Amino acid sequence: MPSCWPFLSIKNRLLSLISNLNSFLRSLGTRAATVELLNSAPSNRAMSSPKIAVVGAGIIGISSALRILQAFPGAEVTIFAESVSPDTTSDVAAGFWGPSYISNTPHEIVISWGKETYDHLVDLAKSDPQSGKCGVFLAPGFELLSVDDPGTRYWSHIPLEFRRATPSELSVFPSRIKSGIYFISAVAEGSKLIPHLTDQFKALGGKLVENHRVNSFSELQQLGYKHIINCSGLGAMKLCGDKTMFPIRGQVHRVAAPWLKFWFTSDDGTYCLMNTNFAVLGGVAQKGDWNMSVSETDKAGILSRNYAIWPSLRAAPVLADLVGLRPGRDKVRLERENIGDCTIYHNYGHGGSGLTLFWGCAGDIVQLLKADLPTAACKL
Repeated sequence: MPSCWPFLSIKNRLLSLISNLNSFLRSLGTRAATVELLNSAPSNRAMSSPKIAVVGAGIIGISSALRILQAFPGAEVTIFAESVSPDTTSDVAAGFWGPSYISNTPHEIVISWGKETYDHLVDLAKSDPQSGKCGVFLAPGFELLSVDDPGTRYWSHIPLEFRRATPSELSVFPSRIKSGIYFISAVAEGSKLIPHLTDQFKALGGKLVENHRVNSFSELQQLGYKHIINCSGLGAMKLCGDKTMFPIRGQVHRVAAPWLKFWFTSDDGTYCLMNTNFAVLGGVAQKGDWNMSVSETDKAGILSRNYAIWPSLRAAPVLADLVGLRPGRDKVRLERENIGDCTIYHNYGHGGSGLTLFWGCAGDIVQLLKADLPTAACKL
C-alpha cells in the first residue's frame, strides 16, 4: 500500500464533510427564503377579511357595527348614515330600559335581546370608568296604574329588582293611582352613548361616512360590499319598500330637576325619566304622524300631567323641547335576505325599544355573520 493512501483517505473525508456542510448551509438558505416568502404572503386573515357596510348610525346601527368589529378584528366595516348623533331618533329618547311599542315581536325574542342589553348596561354602569361620560346608570322607579291589579310583565325576571309597589309607596301619588310596579331600570342616554360607541368603533378601525343617504342596496354592491347590515329605521320604508313600517311620533321636554332621584311612568302615557343632567318629561305616541314640529298643545298636556303626579316639577325650568319619530312596525325585523350575490342583514323596526334591545340585537347580527363568513375572519 502506497504511503500516501492514508493522507488521501483523510483528504477525501474532509472533502466529503465540506460538501455535506455546503449542502446543509444551502438548505438553511432555502428554509430562510421559504420563511420569508410565507411571512410576506397574504395571511388567511388578510385574504378573508370581510368588507361590511352598515346603513344607519342610530343606536341600532352603531352597536351592530361595533360588535361586528369586536367579533371580526381587521374587518373593513363602514357605516353610511344620512344623520348622525346628535340628530338621530336615539338622541331624543330618554334611554329608559323597558320594552315598548314593539307590537307582535315574540316575547321569547324580546326577553333574549332585552336581557343581554340590560346585563350589558349593568356591567357598563358598574365597571366602565366611562359610564358617566356615556350616560349609563341604574335608576329605580315606579310604573303607576289606575287599576287595582298591576298584572304581570313577561320580562319581569330581567331587572335586578321587580315587585309590586307597596301601599305606602303609592300613597305619595294622586288618588287615581290604584296600583303600581317598582323596578330598577337601566338608563342609556342616546345623546351620550352613541358618541361613546362611535369612538370605540373608530378606534377599532371602523369608518363613518356622514351625510350619505343610501337609496338602494345596489349602490353599496357597486362599491364592493356583499354583506350589508340594514339599520335604517324608518328609512326601510323606501330602502326596502317595507310598507309595514310607520312612524310613532314622540315629543319630550327636558327640564332641570336635580332633586328628583327616581323615575315614574303612568298608564295614561305620562312619564318622567331621569338623565344625567336633566329629567325627560313625556309623552305622546302618535301613530302615523310625521310632524317634526313641537306641538304647544302636546307640550301643555305633557307638562300638566307630570305636574299632577309630582307637583314640584312646576319649579323645573324647561331646557329643551324635542320631537322624534319612533320606527314602528308590526314586529322587529332581524333576519338575513339574499339579493343576488349580496346578503342583507335586516335589523330595524324597534319602535320605542331601540335602547332596550340594541346590544342583544347586535349580538344576533354577529351570529348571522359568523354563520356566513369564513371562520378565519372570526374571533372565536
